Amino acid sequence: MKIKRLLLGIVYLLALPFACLIKKNKTTVVRNGIYYFESWATYHIPFKPTDEITKEQAMSPDNKYAYYVGYYEKGVLMIFEKHFNNLIEWRDVYTYWPNTKILQKREMFHFEPDVLPYQIQNFDEKGDMIDK
Repeated sequence: MKIKRLLLGIVYLLALPFACLIKKNKTTVVRNGIYYFESWATYHIPFKPTDEITKEQAMSPDNKYAYYVGYYEKGVLMIFEKHFNNLIEWRDVYTYWPNTKILQKREMFHFEPDVLPYQIQNFDEKGDMIDK
């Protein structure tokens, strides 16, 4: 048992300098502008776009799938849209509490038939949805 702990300790000490190098080389991308995506990660609001693609890939006549467009300001997602066949199906517009990345309001615009065309969700200072 003591030998196992000793070996684990040695492995930990040997790996520690490399872990520090990985952290130092890790960069954070701050998005500004318009980005295109294949999907989004969770139902948490605001959405978390994933699988970035180029504008050309998104709008290609060969693309038979939906794609998503994110509009960013200073690394914060401000507008998120779903497009299919190069037509917009819905748009979320996000407002954040001042000087934070905590959501204050979500405005939903739907361009599909049989769906409410406009809805609002409000959030408190913690980012929790406020019931109407």
